[in-house]
Amino acid sequence: MAVEIRKPYWGARWILAIAILASIAIIVSGYQVADPLISILVAVMILWSSWILIRDAVDILLEGTPAHINIVTLREQLGHVDGVGSVHDLHVWTLTSGVLAMSCHVVAGNDAFSRTELLTRVNDVARERFHIDHTTIQIEERNIPQELVDSCNCHFGPWDRQ
Repeated sequence: MAVEIRKPYWGARWILAIAILASIAIIVSGYQVADPLISILVAVMILWSSWILIRDAVDILLEGTPAHINIVTLREQLGHVDGVGSVHDLHVWTLTSGVLAMSCHVVAGNDAFSRTELLTRVNDVARERFHIDHTTIQIEERNIPQELVDSCNCHFGPWDRQ
């Protein structure tokens, strides 16, 4: 099994290489200003590379919707599953790096499919098209009162067409 070298390690190697080159430049030329200039450059590189890590950690801690998930498209795709009448109270968040979770309510469109079959179909769409492995899906009868559907009060912002 090949070992994958990730970008943070490459960044550390670049910083080390720059520090060594700066040391050699100071020793050979006596150019003492190189030290603070290189220190500033290294500080910027560290901040730049840590920003991605900090941003991802904050997104996970705040349970924000992952940036690569279009929640409106997800709702539309789940709504197109055979046997689904509508989808509401949809939430997607990151549990830990690379592990997504989803919860939603699915209103059955007809009685052609059992609840288990409908659940399997919705899970398959979430897993295969959006790479969401951890799902909690509530299947509801199609004659559910509209005020119960509206009570979730979920809106996805100005791009929400519903």
